[in-house]
Amino acid sequence: MLYADDLGLTTNDPGEMQTMLNKLRMYAEKKGLSVNTAKSEVVHFNSKSVSPLQNPFTYDGVVLPEKDRFKYLGMLLDRRMNPKIAEEHAVRPYMAAQSRISEFAKSHELKSRPHAMLWLSKCMVFLLGCMRVRCGAQCI
Repeated sequence: MLYADDLGLTTNDPGEMQTMLNKLRMYAEKKGLSVNTAKSEVVHFNSKSVSPLQNPFTYDGVVLPEKDRFKYLGMLLDRRMNPKIAEEHAVRPYMAAQSRISEFAKSHELKSRPHAMLWLSKCMVFLLGCMRVRCGAQCI
């Protein structure tokens, strides 16, 4: 999975994952690219246990940490692919924005002006949606 500078490697075979990481390192080196191993992690999807592998995955000699979940393009994905976790994570910025809209409306005496409230909400939701798509995991 590749989008701009975000890359996710997936496979059903653990042995193949290390091969893919090695090939990525060679490709990145050839193209003059770098992989930020501090932002790289391993998630074992649909696994029954969270025990560490005997041979952990590495990139250029750096052991990649194993996690229960990770963010990809602003979406939170857990190892069991639980949609509820992703949903709860996605809703937080919108709820925070709605709270800021209410505070703004109250301080500017806009609560009794439905068209203003609708316009503010529409603008905030649109901006948050664009920010999540454009800056992916960097969004708050």
